[in-house]
Amino acid sequence: MLKKYVFTMKRNNQIISEDTFEIIRSKKNRNKIHVIEKTTSMSGGRKEMIYQTDKSDKEIIDHFNQKYSEYDKKMKETKSFFKQNALPKKFDYEFDLYFGKPIGEDIHFAGKKRNNARDSEEQLSDNHYTPIPKRSPFSKSLSSSIGFTMMLYILHFFNVEFVEKVYEPLLYGFVYFVGMFIGRLIGSWIFGIKQDKKTS
Repeated sequence: MLKKYVFTMKRNNQIISEDTFEIIRSKKNRNKIHVIEKTTSMSGGRKEMIYQTDKSDKEIIDHFNQKYSEYDKKMKETKSFFKQNALPKKFDYEFDLYFGKPIGEDIHFAGKKRNNARDSEEQLSDNHYTPIPKRSPFSKSLSSSIGFTMMLYILHFFNVEFVEKVYEPLLYGFVYFVGMFIGRLIGSWIFGIKQDKKTS
């Protein structure tokens, strides 16, 4: 283990919850870093992320020592329970910012526990992790548009005055967007076939 960081939340001098972050370098592949997050709160559980990096142990420890000092200071200074609770979650994002997008994950929070969960360095296995699927920005936009249109339809159903004024133009805009999406799919399919024929 390279380093372990602990965030402790207290109320009336009693520990309510603890969030721990363990940074471990993989024994099988020295370019892989495992970050294990555990929390004892009500939504408690365990999350393990894998990152690919060529950074040295010293670089990693120095960086996160500095970040931990900043977050720990905020934890001790703030009196708001909700702000304290949010700080460990923000610290979690620091790993993505530093290492980049994780290449694998193993998550079981709030009772949703996967099999073969491991807590010790010796038991870590790179083969267990689920690759993170990539979604195109276009598919994200489409799903967001569908959700937005469904919300509009529900409000339209209940005759909300503001929605009645903008319902039709927005609906036409959505139909246009879906048409573009289908056209793009057909176009990429046709040109993909033509490209395959040229290369064959």
